[in-house]
Amino acid sequence: MPANSGRAGVWALALLAVLTLVLLGWACARLDPGGRDRQSIAQLQQQIEERDHERTKAQAFLEMAANRSTRDQSQFLNGLIQRKAFSWTRVFEDLNWSCLRICMSSRCARN
Repeated sequence: MPANSGRAGVWALALLAVLTLVLLGWACARLDPGGRDRQSIAQLQQQIEERDHERTKAQAFLEMAANRSTRDQSQFLNGLIQRKAFSWTRVFEDLNWSCLRICMSSRCARN
């Protein structure tokens, strides 16, 4: 009987050692959650850089002489919308007339 209890003790000790190693490995993996945070931050910084590049291109496009009036009108309308001090009817009338002028000028250019 003493030989069997010795084997059971060795098996129990081996099982505890394996369980301890598994728990230590799990604890070490969870110890550095900053790795995932750093990866998320790097991805967000990449997206910010891409958006900044797009914004720079858009601003350069709006700064062109041909687009300045559109940019100014857009900024003016955006300001009115933010203050809610505008007439939707007036905005759509202006838009309608602008579209008509573009259509008329393109038809005249074809003729």
